[in-house]
Amino acid sequence: MIPTHLTLVPWHPYRQAVWFAIAQVEARRETGRRLAAYPYAHAFFRQLTGRATLSAKDIRMIDITYRPGDRRRSTRMEDYLDALDTLIASRGEQCYFPLPGDVRDTLFPAVDRRRRQRFEHRLAIKHAREERHDKEIRQHKRRRYQVRLAQAEIELAFITPGELDSWLRRGQQQGIAEADLSERVLAWTARFPCLAELDRYSWAAMPFWEATLQVSLLSAGLPAAVREDNRSRIPNRLARR
Repeated sequence: MIPTHLTLVPWHPYRQAVWFAIAQVEARRETGRRLAAYPYAHAFFRQLTGRATLSAKDIRMIDITYRPGDRRRSTRMEDYLDALDTLIASRGEQCYFPLPGDVRDTLFPAVDRRRRQRFEHRLAIKHAREERHDKEIRQHKRRRYQVRLAQAEIELAFITPGELDSWLRRGQQQGIAEADLSERVLAWTARFPCLAELDRYSWAAMPFWEATLQVSLLSAGLPAAVREDNRSRIPNRLARR
């Protein structure tokens, strides 16, 4: 075994004492030897001090605020021994009062790293779950929007210029974007010769509301023959009987 003073990264003496205590107690337990009260804590201090007896100075090695004569603090030495024994026996997983929290970090630094890694892992899983849920919601909204848009496009195919205003109101009420409405109305105008002056260039040069207003103005003054021609251009329209 390489001496501590010759190792590349010397062990902290407290951590060395901890693993000495664990090894000693476990060896005693395996051989069936009787264990005294607080075996881990006593073995820990014995490794650090070289003595079997404990004093207030020894307790202050792990808690500098320990003052046995302070009446405002009724903490007994046995409470420290019990907490330290539990901490070592649990390999740093259980740290109870009156031990300060930094004692666990000093004796078992790996525990804090594991807990932090577990926390970060749980946080990453939570964020991934939330992101997946948000993505599903966005996809669902997008699918619903596409359905509404497709339905509006089907309805547009069966209307004449004079019915455009009511179609636009329905589309706007359903939350269809103006850009999608404009794109489909522009393609729809090519079906009717009476709207030929609204070509793609003039349509792009004016706001959407102005372009649809032009459709309304043009359709309002159409003679009956042109209106009948517009109705005949509706695809697959069933004749009334």
